[in-house]
Amino acid sequence: MKISLMTAHFVNNNLKHNINEMVKGMRLAKQHEAKLVCFGEAFLQGFDSLTWIYEHDREVAISTDSDVFQILIDLSSDIQIDLMFGFLERDGEKLFSSCALVGDGGLLHLYRRISKGWKEYDRADFHYCEGGIPQPFCYRGKQCMIAICGDLWEYPSEFARGEDVLFWPVFINYPIAEWKNGVENEYAQQAACVCKEVLLVDSLGDEKNVFGGCCRFSHGCTVQSLETGEEGMLTVEI
Repeated sequence: MKISLMTAHFVNNNLKHNINEMVKGMRLAKQHEAKLVCFGEAFLQGFDSLTWIYEHDREVAISTDSDVFQILIDLSSDIQIDLMFGFLERDGEKLFSSCALVGDGGLLHLYRRISKGWKEYDRADFHYCEGGIPQPFCYRGKQCMIAICGDLWEYPSEFARGEDVLFWPVFINYPIAEWKNGVENEYAQQAACVCKEVLLVDSLGDEKNVFGGCCRFSHGCTVQSLETGEEGMLTVEI
């Protein structure tokens, strides 16, 4: 199975731009005969789209039964490729940092981040929530899990379920030299504590110190990667 990981540029609070970036990635991945294209943490609205003022943020977040979410499902069907993306989710009065897998005309899996590093503790109130115990899911014959950014650092044992593939959408801002000279290997080693095959996907944001990048970690080593600092696509075969 071919899977494409996209380092694309999001703009905070610009759904039109971010969805257009997703469409471009879906079409490019389809050309590469991928079955799935993946985007990074909170890509849909942008990682820094929240203000920690609930009345504002509840309008930024979207529910899985919203018109915007249905548009993404329809795009997946029209382009004929499955789509995984990070987004800020609203469920009732609660807000989550979530990741959705859509395909076959609907929502295939929904994961909610369990670590708290996505929010500003001193400003976020009780509306900003974390998910429950992560659950494996079967996707195209593979046992899979999703972890978002700090989840694998804070709760690695929750993800060590013997799955075939773990998807790891992140948003990190290490300087390129620091990433290449040690941090990337630290991420590879941490991934190895959890799963033999881990697919990390990062984004480019508005900030100058955000460099994106995608990696395939296998048994604690980086076996494929996309150059940091540039938009692009890494296609792997699992």
